Amino acid sequence: MVRYVTKSDEGQILSLMELLIHHRKSVVEEKRKWEEYLRNLDRKIGIYQEGISGT
Repeated sequence: MVRYVTKSDEGQILSLMELLIHHRKSVVEEKRKWEEYLRNLDRKIGIYQEGISGT
């Protein structure tokens, strides 16, 4: 089913699109932070593994 966008719908669609774009930017930033946390955690695990193996 094809739905045509009317002029009255345009404003709502633009507002929703702005909201979604803003939310996407927030998600990308959170993802970047969690990837950094994961790298730091992996480094710490590596340090402990080296300590256990004595290398």
